[in-house]
Order: sequence, then C-alpha cells, then structure tokens
Amino acid sequence: PEGAQKLLASLPAGLQKEWRPLLPPQVKRKNTLLFPGFQKKTFYFGNSTAIPSTPLPSIPFGLVADKDVLVLQTNTKIFALDPKEKTLLWEHKVPTWSHEVERPQLAQFIPSLSPKAVFAVFRPMLPPEDKENDAFQVIGISKKGHLLWDSYHRQDLKPLFHRAHWVSPPLYLEGKVFLGVSKLEKNFQIYLAALDSQNGRLLWKKQILRGFPKNPFGLTAMPSKPISHLGKIYFNTHLGTIACVHQGSGEILWTYQYESFQEKSREFLLRKGWLGTMDSGRIWRNHLIVAPSDSYDVLCLNIQNGDLIWKFPREDYKYCLGPKNGQVFLLGPQGVLALDCQTGKVLWQLQGEGAIEKGFCNDQFLFYPAKSSIQVVDWKKGVLVSSYLCDPLERRAKIFGGSQELFLLGRQNLLIYEGISSQALFSQKLEMVQKKSWQLYLWGKLFFKHGRYEQATRYLEALIARNPGLWKKKVRPVLFSIYLNQSKEAQKAGDHPKRFQILEKAYALNLEGEKEFQVLKELAPLAVKLKRWDKALFYLHQILEKHDFRQVTVASIPVNGRVYARQTTGWILKKQGRNLYKFYEQKARERFQRAISTGTKGGFLTVIMKYPNSLLAPKAYLELVKYYEKKGNLHLALEYLAQYMKEFSPSKENYLKAIDLAEKIQDFEQARIFLERLEKDFGKEKGPQGVSLAAWVKNKKESHPYPSLLPYPSLPQKPSLLWTGRSFLKTSIAERANPRILKPSGKGPSQNLLILREDRLECRHVKKGYLKWSFQRDFFSSQILDAFWVEKNLLLATRDEILMVDGERGSLLWNYEFPSSKLPGVGSMILWVQSFENRVYAYSAEGMLVCLDFKTGKKLGQMKLSKMGVLKKPLFYNGMLVIPVENPAAVLWVNLKKKKVVKKLDIPSPDRRITEDILPLGKEKGVILTGGKYLQVISLKEKKLLWKRKYPLWLQNLFTFQGRLYISSLEWSTEIECLDDRGRRVWRFRSIEIVPKKVIHDSKYIYVMEGDYTR
Repeated sequence: PEGAQKLLASLPAGLQKEWRPLLPPQVKRKNTLLFPGFQKKTFYFGNSTAIPSTPLPSIPFGLVADKDVLVLQTNTKIFALDPKEKTLLWEHKVPTWSHEVERPQLAQFIPSLSPKAVFAVFRPMLPPEDKENDAFQVIGISKKGHLLWDSYHRQDLKPLFHRAHWVSPPLYLEGKVFLGVSKLEKNFQIYLAALDSQNGRLLWKKQILRGFPKNPFGLTAMPSKPISHLGKIYFNTHLGTIACVHQGSGEILWTYQYESFQEKSREFLLRKGWLGTMDSGRIWRNHLIVAPSDSYDVLCLNIQNGDLIWKFPREDYKYCLGPKNGQVFLLGPQGVLALDCQTGKVLWQLQGEGAIEKGFCNDQFLFYPAKSSIQVVDWKKGVLVSSYLCDPLERRAKIFGGSQELFLLGRQNLLIYEGISSQALFSQKLEMVQKKSWQLYLWGKLFFKHGRYEQATRYLEALIARNPGLWKKKVRPVLFSIYLNQSKEAQKAGDHPKRFQILEKAYALNLEGEKEFQVLKELAPLAVKLKRWDKALFYLHQILEKHDFRQVTVASIPVNGRVYARQTTGWILKKQGRNLYKFYEQKARERFQRAISTGTKGGFLTVIMKYPNSLLAPKAYLELVKYYEKKGNLHLALEYLAQYMKEFSPSKENYLKAIDLAEKIQDFEQARIFLERLEKDFGKEKGPQGVSLAAWVKNKKESHPYPSLLPYPSLPQKPSLLWTGRSFLKTSIAERANPRILKPSGKGPSQNLLILREDRLECRHVKKGYLKWSFQRDFFSSQILDAFWVEKNLLLATRDEILMVDGERGSLLWNYEFPSSKLPGVGSMILWVQSFENRVYAYSAEGMLVCLDFKTGKKLGQMKLSKMGVLKKPLFYNGMLVIPVENPAAVLWVNLKKKKVVKKLDIPSPDRRITEDILPLGKEKGVILTGGKYLQVISLKEKKLLWKRKYPLWLQNLFTFQGRLYISSLEWSTEIECLDDRGRRVWRFRSIEIVPKKVIHDSKYIYVMEGDYTR
C-alpha cells in the first residue's frame, strides 16, 4: 500500500481522483506480519492471455503439496514448484474454460498427488457450436512434467465425461483415481468412478443418484471430492444423498438421504452464498461430519451404517473445517463457531470479521481470509490472536497449509509464509524492471483489466517502441487480446474500416499458429467486404500457404481453408473486372478439352498445376484418376484421388473408391487411414452392404493383415545386429562351486543382483557390488528349482520345500515341506511352482497340487491330479488354472473353487508330447509347442484350438511380449520370427554369422548369445 500511495502521488490530478478509491485505506497497524516468525515469499504467475478472443484473468483453483513437489492449478496452467527453493520446476498449459469465469468462487478444482504423478481435472474452453468435444478432461502428469494420459484420448472415458455437468476434484488412493461425475440428460445422474492411475483406464463406475427431472438452477449438481477411510469411499453429491462405497469393487454399502431445499428455494442458496462450497466431509473416529451445500444443517453420520447421530442448524455459516482435538469449526459472516464432534454442542463462538473463503487449520491456529485482512484464531482458547491487513494482491485469496508453511493463493500470485523471522519480501518479477518501463507496463495492465482498451493500447505500444527486446514477448499477448476486443466493439458499432485497421495491427504483431489464423480468417472476408482487393488476395494467399487444412466458418458452415481461399480468389479475380479471370478460365478450358480429345494426361496435369483456381481443376483430378486406372497404374490413381479429396470433396463415394484402390495394391496401412476418416466423417450413415457404416468399417479393418511393426515406429523395419563385444568372467578360486546368477520372474527391487552359490544365496548391489544380505542353506545350489518375486519378497522352490525370503533383509519368513511320498521309488519331489493372486501353487511328482497362502505359508487346500499324467507349468485365467499335460498332449482347465477339472482339450500332435510350458499370448490366448516343431495356439476363454503351424527345424526359446509371439530356431544359424496373435508373420530375421546358444530379451531388444557365451 505504501508503494501504491507513492506511485499515485506522481500521477496527474485527474488520474489521482480516478484511482484513489481503488487503493486500500492507509491504516496504522502494529502487526505487519501474518504471524510472528513467518517470512513471506512470492511466486507470480501473472495474467493469462491463453484465449485471444477473451482476455481472461488467471483464476486460482487449488494447491496441493508433498515432500517432492508443490502443485498449483489455475484456469490456464498447472505449475509445479520446488517445495524447498520455491522455484518453478515445470508448467503444463491446459485449454481454459469459459462459462464459469464470472464465478471464480465455484472454481474448486484441487489436484491430487500420488508418489509419482499429479492428477487434475479441468474443462476446456470451446466455442458454443463445438458440442462434439464438450467434455471435462482428467489428466495424469508425472512429477517431472511429462503427460502420462488424458481422458480425451481414451475411448472408454469419453461417454462418461462427454457433456458432463460437473466433475469433482480427483482423489488418488492405492493406484486408483476416484472422482464424482454429474450428468444432465433426461434427468440428473451422479456417478462415482474409479480410474487406473497408470493409464487412465476405467475400472468401475457406480450410479449414486438418479432423479430431479429438471435442473433446478443449472449450477448446483456439483459433487465434491470423495474422501476415504479404511477401504471405504465416502461421497457427498450435494443433491440430497451421501453414499458409502467399497473402494475395491465399487459396491454401494449404504446411502443417507437428507432434505434438499434446492428445488424449493434457489434464491435462498444464492443469498446465503453456500453455492460452490462443495464440502467433502471429514472423519472423526466413527463419525462422518459433512455440511452439504443444499442442506440447512451440518450432519453427523455413523460411518458403519449411515445412521444420523446429530445435526446442527448452520444458519449463516458457510464453511466447515477440522476436526481438531474433537472439534469442528464453522466459518461465516458472523465469525467462527466450534462444535463438539461427539455431541454437536457449541463449545465456543467468536464474533469478528466474516470469512469470505475457506480457511486452513493447523495444530494450534485457524487461519481464514476476511474482506480486507487475514484472521488468526487460537482454536484451543477461542481467542483472536492476530489480524493481518492484506496487500491488494492478497485479497480474496484462498488459504492452504503445510506442516511449516502457509500458502495464500491470490488472483495473480502465490504468497508463501515460511517459519523464518524476517520482513516481507517484494515480488521478484517487479524488481527486475526499470521504474519508468514498469510504470508503463503496470498502467497498461490495469487499464486492460478494467476494460479501458484505448488507454491500455497507448501505454503498451509506447513500451514496445521504447524497449522491444525486453518487453515484446510479455506485451504482445496482452496487446493481441486488446486488439481483438476492440475489433469486437467496432463490429458491434458497425465501423468496419476501423475494425479492419485494428485487425491489421493484430496481424502485424507476428504471432504464429492459432492466433495468426484467427486474425486471417477475419481479415480476408473483411477485406473482400471493403473491396480492398490487393489486401484480400494477400491474406487469402497466407491462408493457402500456412493454414490450408484449418476450417473457416462461412455462413455457419465449416469449410476447408484451402477450398475457401481458392474459391474466394477466383471470385475476386472475376469481380475486379480485369480480363484476367476470363483469360484464366478460357486457357484452362482449352487445355482440358484438348486432353479429352487426345486421351493424354498432359492437359489434365497442366490444368492442375497452372490453373488450380479454375472451375475445371476438380474435373481434371477425376479424369487423371480414370486415366491411370485404365493404364493399370493404381498407385498414381490412388495418389491423385487422395489429392482431390484433400483439395475439394472428401465425399463418402470418394472414400469408398480410395479404400478399394488401396486394397487392390495391398497398401493396407493407407486403407486403414481412409477407413478411420470415413468412420469419423460419415459414421452415422449406412454402408455399402446395407449395414451401418461403423460395422462395415470394423469388418474391413479385421479382414486386413496386421500392419508391419505398427506399435514400434522407433525400431527399424527388420531387426539387425546392433553390436558385438567380448566379456570375461572372473571367478574366485576359493569358491567351492561355480556361482550362477539367479534371475527370478516377476518385478522385484531393481538394484538387487542375486548370486547362487553352493551353500548360500547372496544379494549384492548390481552397480557397486557390495553385499546386502546372505541366506544360508545346505546344498542350496544343486537343489534350487525356481524363483519368483512376490511383491518385495523372494519365493524359492527347492526339490522338497518352498521358502519365502524377505527381499530386503534376507531373513526366512516361512517354509513349507512336502510330505514324504507313499509310493515306492517316488519321492516328494516338487516339479513346478507358480504364484497367482496372493496364492502359491505347487505340483509334486506324486501328482498332488497344493495351494498355499503367500503371506503365511499356510496350506489352503490340495487336489489329486495323478491320473492326468505329468503336468507342465500352468497359466491363471478367470479363477482357473490352465495346465498343459505333457504326454499324451492335452490342456486342463481346473476350477480352483470347486477343485475339479472343468474341461480337457486334446492337442493333436505326431509324437503326442508337449515339450514347453504354456505361454500367455495377449489376455485370452495361450501358446503350446508339441514335438518341438508344432506350434499351436488355444483360446483360454472358449477352450478350443485356434490355429497351428509346423516348422522344419526344432524350435527353442519361445517367448511372448505385448501380444506378439517370438520363435527361434537355433540349430546351425540364427532365425527369429515375430508373429501376431493370428499367426501372421510381422517380420523375420536370419543370420549365418552367429553360432547360437540362447536367446534372451528385454522390453526393446532381443539378444542372441553364441555357443561359448563370449559374444
């Protein structure tokens, strides 16, 4: 305030009168700090000009922080700050959201944090006619600033968020993101949905509420952020219902219906200011305390069954905070009120300045923003401790808190109060600028903010003229927004010459991309309207050169930019009265008729190249397509047809013809592109065979062969040898046996290297080599059978027992010994062990299948399968074990609950023997190798054989990865084949340079080892 008064004194008398009422009154205050022992820092995120047509202010939505990052969401960006240094780490731009800008109090989108990512909800700004993409969007961003996923590109989420009335802030919990969605269709429907935090996949959605045949206000169905407690989700719809839902399955456990007054009294809700408070609720012991925005009362429910314990009339109290030490606090225009969580009785009441935003409560104090100050209350005593007079930028700020910090989120900056005693710091952004230039910039922004565009233009243009290098980047977006607003005002007044002059100024700012096109598509028609032909031709040429694929709206009809520019250019040439247009058309007609009479292609090409704006240019393209079809050159026919559709008419008939040509030349990737465009543009019409076009397109896509290496664009078309290098293994002479590296299956700690010696298992750091732990066991190396990572623990199977070892300490958690066999000559030898869904399954030579709990090692059940023959390692599918039988070749489906064989499928094979374990191919297929040469694929769901293939050489080292099958023949030379799930070859690699021994792979490459393991 002191600096503002000094600046005001330097202005002319007329401006002083105008601006003095806007400044805060000069008040002598003793307490200049918010609280003794706090230091203030400022992070300035400024005024947003992301949408040129509407200069929107930055509206702060919310803030959340942990030890790694501090995340701030506004209507235009998501910022991430270093929580220690308070410096900007990264920022992510989001399309802004238009129709709620006038009501910033409704902006309650607070991000949610996981250990590795940030999840946020926003609504993009769209023109009113774009109803197709009118949807809330949910995004996941890594803490390093990379976009992981968004709901716009997921087909399973589009129906949920399309035309949604409101989406609540997200809640992250144990790998899931929970949020509430309200939709207005025939009536209100409110859903609670759970998404996978890694990829955004919809796990489940439950309809919580269906009712209210009409929208009472158009505003109130705003479900709040869900809260969680002991595996349950509590969800407040703010529409008469509170629900409790199971976190894992989405099952609704109970709902509580309260009296909702929103249908009866819209004015009451708006007058009280409860709209948009969106209280999520809070848990205290077994009490759920919540203040719905459509209820007269604060409600306390039993979290077990949803029964009402007590309710308290809220009167004018708007916000609810707590609980702290068995108290909840109500904030409103009268001050603060404290209630006992157990009984709902009033403990104390403090009269004072009313709260205008929701505050924050830590272990000792309650902070809340009033009209011109921030109030600090000792909630243990119910006493006002401090009243901090705010700077103008801090007013109407939202308050958030950390363990040692307090955050004031204002309209343009974030003020951070740390626990260090010092004077308040000034904003770093304004210190760096020279005083005179800073005055110009500040006054220009202030005039712009208050809608006085002429004065703002004068100040900002003077600033750019004085120092363009320093200020041009900052001022250009603001000036661009000002020019667009001035052009709208001139359009309303009907002053087209002035509007044309303003738009030319906007174009001269040299902004690129969407902003440049926005000006061009207004300038070109305006130049035509004002009969400024040279200018019109120039701007139309710019559209042709840079923005030919964008859409221009002409008479409410979206038109391709290139078509619009060419047609308008031809019309201008004709309108100007120059003989040029007649000469232009006459020459084109002569060339066209000569080409038709002679049957050659040269005339058509001349029309396309020299006279592209002629009325005969479209016909020339079609004649070229016919010409090349007759000659049998279908590649060129397809190329000219695609060019014709791009330039003039992408009709359904042209798409069908292009698909037919692409299939004839077997260019199936190009055919898929045309099919997708056809479905997008004409999806609601009927297809060629009488069925719907979408069904016809789907059948076409399935009939095409798999596109070569489509998911791997970064790899070469054919895998080739990348490098060779020799390595030498040094072993200690003191060791009693050669050590070997143990590679357990599954995901475990990435820094662990397991070395198996004769009498122990060692765990070493993979990069530094130091010993982490050692697990002693007699004759360990010779008896080890298999190993798995189960979460962070290591499951080891020996010949006669199963061990679970702590992966971090190396201690034995549990072991299970198989009982000795009753059959003579047959020991209790374990043949294989597998782990599925927190269960361990082991199969012995005696034919006994045993199920163990992986946490305790307790035996849960057993099943006798000795009559079925020798069993290989199984797969787990839909609650069943799919087990291959070695001889005679067959596959068993074993129901684990009923403990019986559901289905036995005989596998045809010449030697009737399965030589490898079954491999998963995708989600519902399995791969079996019989006789070493016969590859067979079965359906796990339909329990039948899908396809088989015979190979001349013995196959080794089969593996599957991302829905593809990789097979190797390693007899005298290396041959590796990649097949898709239908058995079609994607690629094949051959080499006679490598004498092979073994094939291994990671997520990107395949490695072939030579016979002596030296290369």
